[in-house]
Amino acid sequence: MTSESAAGVIKYTVASGGATVTTAADGNETASATKVTEKTSLTKIDYFGALITVTVNETDYLSAVTGTYTGTIKIILVSN
Repeated sequence: MTSESAAGVIKYTVASGGATVTTAADGNETASATKVTEKTSLTKIDYFGALITVTVNETDYLSAVTGTYTGTIKIILVSN
């Protein structure tokens, strides 16, 4: 997470369905190499849900300068 008003980066980890991504040291997003789920065929309407957890790096958080920090979590759905 980065801030427009304060210098610094708070790294965080996003995990879901076996896929885990940790932000880079500069705060830029990183894509997961692991898929959360993949279906080989779709013969009926299928519902899927997976818990998404976000864990903030405690050291970065405790040493961060006061301000508002934002980060992005992208969810990409691909249909073949």
